[in-house]
Amino acid sequence: MLLLGRNVRPLDPPGAGQSATIPPPTPAFLQLNDTIGAYASRASLNLSGSIDLQARVSFVNWNGEVLPQIIIGKTASNPNQSYSFRMQTTGKLNWAWSTTGVSLQTRQSTQRTFFTNGTVHWIRVTVAATGGDVKFWTGDDGLAWTQLGATVGSTFDGTIHATTLPTEIGSQDGGGLPFNGRIYRINSPIPFNPDGFVASSPPGWSMHGAAQILAV
Repeated sequence: MLLLGRNVRPLDPPGAGQSATIPPPTPAFLQLNDTIGAYASRASLNLSGSIDLQARVSFVNWNGEVLPQIIIGKTASNPNQSYSFRMQTTGKLNWAWSTTGVSLQTRQSTQRTFFTNGTVHWIRVTVAATGGDVKFWTGDDGLAWTQLGATVGSTFDGTIHATTLPTEIGSQDGGGLPFNGRIYRINSPIPFNPDGFVASSPPGWSMHGAAQILAV
């Protein structure tokens, strides 16, 4: 028999005034199938100063496709060039930016990732506003990072052309250079996190074409 001490009462039965446990959001990802016009977008996100863009992604082909694949960016026809983080056709990661809106400067990793096709990993680009050093990184948990290849020098000084065009995930200029795979998370000044928004859109983001949020 359970004896209760003075001024002690048994726990209320479930549902008797106790707060319900809130389940965690359903893990999800943005599915993009190398289809022109399939992407996610939100109101303009202009970048400046030192850059740090991180993405948890799965490419169908980590060795590259026929065309470059945009992860996140704001690039369109002149004079609306701004920035992008992408994978090149060689499988190398690429950072591109414009100070004028007319022409892009680009830097790419000195080696590709050599990840197995279809596997999920974190990738990252950091760019120093002082000195212009561009570094690419990979990781498995978004916390510990390994530099991918050598540091690449540039003339970057923190200046990036600002535009009113939307920020796009998985494409550029309204659906070009489409991404082929899954995007689970993007850490940027305005992050993208689809968890809990299966068959809908995270606040502030819109889905276009065949883009869809699916459960893990």
